[in-house]
Amino acid sequence: MLKTLFNIIISILKFIRPKKSCCRVVALIFVCNSISYSQTLTFEQISDSIKKNNPMLKMYDAQGTAYQSYAEGAKSWMPPQVGAGFFMTPYNTAMWKGDKMGNNGMGSVMLQGEQMIPNYSKLNAEKNYMQSMSNMEVANKGITLNQLLFEAKTNFYQWQILLRKVLIV
Repeated sequence: MLKTLFNIIISILKFIRPKKSCCRVVALIFVCNSISYSQTLTFEQISDSIKKNNPMLKMYDAQGTAYQSYAEGAKSWMPPQVGAGFFMTPYNTAMWKGDKMGNNGMGSVMLQGEQMIPNYSKLNAEKNYMQSMSNMEVANKGITLNQLLFEAKTNFYQWQILLRKVLIV
């Protein structure tokens, strides 16, 4: 294998045509050193890096966490609302107070309070829906992981076969 590799490197260096032959030797030594110290990966290392660093799997983790947070917040009530304001009050402030003729003043002050009482069955249904969506994201992550590992394993073994074929030739 190294013999064929050296022949390929020498043929490449002939096309470069450096001015001096020592440049060829230096380039040959540099290329051979970089090839001899190259890192080889096992399939376990490749699968671990896929599991840790794949952005699609990280996306599924983030979406699953988001749906789980939505499920926890699905049973919350709306906050109470309190308001105050004028009702049917004219812009002319002189008309707000009554006069000596017996007319009462115009307009009034209105106070308001509101609290939504939720339907517990709807809240539970929303919570269950969000939890099922979280479970679906976990399942989708597993499906995608299986597909990625299948592709990695196929490519890894094809690469191993090609290396062995090169050794034979």
